[in-house]
Amino acid sequence: MGTIEIAGLTRTFKGVTAVDDVTLTIDDGEFLVLLGPSGCGKTTLLRILAGLLEPTAGSITVDGTDITRTPSRRRDLAMVFQSYALYPHLTVAKNLSFPLTARRGGGPRPDRAEIERRVTEVARMLDIAHLLHRRPRELSGGQRQRVAVGRALVRNPRAYLMDEPLSNLDAKLRTATRHELTGLHRSLGATFVYVTHDQVEAMTMATKIVILDHGRIEQVGTPAEVYDRPATRFVAEFIGSPAMNLLDAELTGVAGHVFVNADGISGRLWPGRLDPVAITLGVRPEHLYPVQPTGSADHRGVLIDAVVETVENLGNEEIAYCRTESGAPIALRGTRTGALAEGAPITLAADPDRIHLFDRDTGVRLEWVEDPVPNPAATDLVSA
Repeated sequence: MGTIEIAGLTRTFKGVTAVDDVTLTIDDGEFLVLLGPSGCGKTTLLRILAGLLEPTAGSITVDGTDITRTPSRRRDLAMVFQSYALYPHLTVAKNLSFPLTARRGGGPRPDRAEIERRVTEVARMLDIAHLLHRRPRELSGGQRQRVAVGRALVRNPRAYLMDEPLSNLDAKLRTATRHELTGLHRSLGATFVYVTHDQVEAMTMATKIVILDHGRIEQVGTPAEVYDRPATRFVAEFIGSPAMNLLDAELTGVAGHVFVNADGISGRLWPGRLDPVAITLGVRPEHLYPVQPTGSADHRGVLIDAVVETVENLGNEEIAYCRTESGAPIALRGTRTGALAEGAPITLAADPDRIHLFDRDTGVRLEWVEDPVPNPAATDLVSA
């Protein structure tokens, strides 16, 4: 079992709050990724879980047992470090067996036969059985990473904590190792808590993502949830490549419909009524498409007039970076056609069900909600 409960966890360094009142449940068997930019508090949070740092406030329980002040060696949580942290003078076999031969305060030490059995089993699982007699300096980066993971696996702990374990690998090896870790999680059914700043790792590996900023949780959800329904403007900007297009605009109710307007932006969205409100309009680059200019503000959906600045050829896709009449940058991503010319005007469209709305001041997601009483056409904006 490996259910982790975090309640009100806070850590302050010299007056700076690195982790700010974090409350989170990590279910048994989950692959949870802590995601965010550098300095957001994700590694600090992981190190508090591991017992390498003490919290200023809050509590941590694992399977109902409070471990907030328990020494790291007694927590039965295995840590995989970014730097591998292998012993250079020991063979792969000795590195793998070290957590078992050096157990202090974590239960009885297994006998030699059991240690050899576990090392052999893990080495075969990670395809490093042929490397057991080598030392770390004789291994590639990917092989060292497998040894570091194997050293955690051999303990059979209640949960695995991983601090950016793929950051030192090249792109090709990072992709291959990512697939290996995902398969390993499925086969073990164990709890993984994984720190990264790489959104591709998070989106492809996680069963649940926790997005952090300035030590606070911005959103918790599946990869699909944080991508399709970002809870804040920060999440919308952080998830996706290129990032979500965010444009300041105004919504206004006219003659039973809600319209969007700004410099070079127009369109009719939904039936309903609404007093004028300033919002931030969001639309992902892949949800925009070029259309012929209509010159009509009554177009259903959003129309954006812009000028193409640069076009990137990605093989089967292309990304056009444009600029609106107000000077705001906007990106379009789609199948490569070769029809987009740098310096040319372009009109982009987005369907109403593909746009996102955010409060201009707070950045919180807004939802369009129909109010059936007293008027079926009455609508309103509410915080998500």
